[in-house]
Amino acid sequence: MADKNLVAKSEDLLASVCFKVASRALDSISDNSGELPPKYCIKSLKLAADRGHLQAMSQLGSLLLYHGATRTDKRKGIEYLVSAAKRDNPNAQFELGRIYELGLELYTKDERMAVHWYALAAEGGNKCAARCLVNAYGQGELGLIRSGEKAERWKDLLEA
Repeated sequence: MADKNLVAKSEDLLASVCFKVASRALDSISDNSGELPPKYCIKSLKLAADRGHLQAMSQLGSLLLYHGATRTDKRKGIEYLVSAAKRDNPNAQFELGRIYELGLELYTKDERMAVHWYALAAEGGNKCAARCLVNAYGQGELGLIRSGEKAERWKDLLEA
């Protein structure tokens, strides 16, 4: 049993180190190019994501979805986002809300699912998701009936 715990801790440590290496490198790179960052950043994020690091899964998923060169990259990005969202990562949940709102790649537009993921993300502290819900309830968007009361609820969460 001690060996399994040691292996699990080693995997967690490796995932954390890989994520930190990639994050520092990404912070120093300009995001104006619209291309994927250097391969070592992606490889480091992938190592961390494949070991279950939630932030790495979310970040890699977004990078592949929005900057990936092929449909395969974009699909893999969505897979990472789905995995992270199901494990309660608010950023990944927000991205899934956007995917369903816009209808990207393999996911057709589904306003009900967009609201579902936005609500989970907002409850998890994602301000962008809360803003989307304020606007949706305030304007009657995403298939929702206008509700000042519900818009205020999400606005209170946004301002908290």
